[in-house]
Amino acid sequence: MTDSGLIFSMKQHIFCSIHQENIFLDEWNSGESLKSEQECEADKWSREFLIPPEYEGELAKLKSKTDMIDFAEHIGIHPGIVVSRLQHDRLIDPSWMNDLKVSLHFQGIESG
Repeated sequence: MTDSGLIFSMKQHIFCSIHQENIFLDEWNSGESLKSEQECEADKWSREFLIPPEYEGELAKLKSKTDMIDFAEHIGIHPGIVVSRLQHDRLIDPSWMNDLKVSLHFQGIESG
């Protein structure tokens, strides 16, 4: 797992819970996440928190590692978050630019 992947995985549970002073858990049914209204709101809030709406128009223009790094530096976030957002939004392939992310390894947890 990477740092930015972790942020995107946990965003609705941490950022929005803190913001709304409200805690909620995803509902799971047969391994499928069920999108609640709260989760959709949390997704929107965290997207805007990490990359403010006024910068969204620039995302599709980012084509190189230098572009990603410069953009991330300009708005004050880690380049891996930019890469994860572009991958999540399907603007770049999930295999592209993963070297801009920082891998996290948790002791006692095996990845599978």
